[in-house]
Amino acid sequence: MDDILKRMLQVEEEADRMVQAAQAEADQTTRDALQEANRILSEGQARLAAEAERKLAQAQEEAEAERRRRLEEVDAKMRPELDSFRARVEGALPNVLGALLHPMA
Repeated sequence: MDDILKRMLQVEEEADRMVQAAQAEADQTTRDALQEANRILSEGQARLAAEAERKLAQAQEEAEAERRRRLEEVDAKMRPELDSFRARVEGALPNVLGALLHPMA
């Protein structure tokens, strides 16, 4: 009977060791999985940040191109008026200078 009890205790101790080993292995597997998940998450965040930066740069380039296009459009529209004004000023300049230099006292 003692042999049976000893054997039962041995079996129980072995079962406890197996449970502890299985728990330690499960804990390690969980830690490994969390590390891998964090690595994947970090890589995903880095890719997302890079894509956001790329899209922002593209949007800035497009906005700058649109700004330049509009400035050129306004310049083209205003150029004739500016040239006309310049011509009138240049045409009137001799009379203005004459009036300033030789006032009619």
